[in-house]
Amino acid sequence: KRCSMTAGNTFISTWWQMTYAVSELSASKGKKFNLIQGHEVWSGQEDAVHASYLLPVQHLVIARYLFDLFKEKTNGKEPKLLPLAISDAEFQIEQTIEGRRKGSIIMLYSDEYWKGSRYGIDALLLAHEKFPGLQVQLFGVPAAPAGLPEWMHYTQKPDNLRELYNQAAIFISPSLREGWALPPAEAMACGCAVVCTRIGGHLDYAVDGHSALLVEKENPGQLAEKILELIGYDDRRKEIAENGNRLIRQEFSWESSVN
Repeated sequence: KRCSMTAGNTFISTWWQMTYAVSELSASKGKKFNLIQGHEVWSGQEDAVHASYLLPVQHLVIARYLFDLFKEKTNGKEPKLLPLAISDAEFQIEQTIEGRRKGSIIMLYSDEYWKGSRYGIDALLLAHEKFPGLQVQLFGVPAAPAGLPEWMHYTQKPDNLRELYNQAAIFISPSLREGWALPPAEAMACGCAVVCTRIGGHLDYAVDGHSALLVEKENPGQLAEKILELIGYDDRRKEIAENGNRLIRQEFSWESSVN
């Protein structure tokens, strides 16, 4: 991410530090852009990150919360909002929403603390105590976490992600922060009912009680409650899944984002 890209007579910074370098290029080099994909203060230097929003380049953001943050830090200056999107060809419903196995759940697993996987697994363990029929599919890049119970399965670097989404009734995302989270939106496109944390990187498509159920971050008990709510009320699960799928199809297509 810490780089700049060139496209014809265009320079695009994809990391706040590079925006300073791009902004200093001669006008003869072409148009200059800063693509903001998250609140990039993970390594500190918060003041410098926010100051980069004032540099003389065209600033682009991928999520509504980043749009609002940018305006706040620049006293009302507005970036361009270019939402991410989901490919219809790659992610779609193949197993009917009503035909999904009760208690089938899928979650992205990561070693990165900010992905909140430890809270997700804790929530699944709590939910399993109340609903022993729980069947969980985890997937991710790292090796499988140690000590998984037999009802939790792990697939490393899956090449059949659409199939895995379609086998599950519920997708959970316990992330503590995101830029614009792709997996929950992919799962919606494939017919999962989503339960996710109330963070900016989910909120563009996760409308509480409509297209998703939202929970507070670092709260496995609340996450378990929402999981059990969808298991216990199947009509509610189907309604959330259908609304989420419709919202992704209507509002987050690559055609509209590219245009």
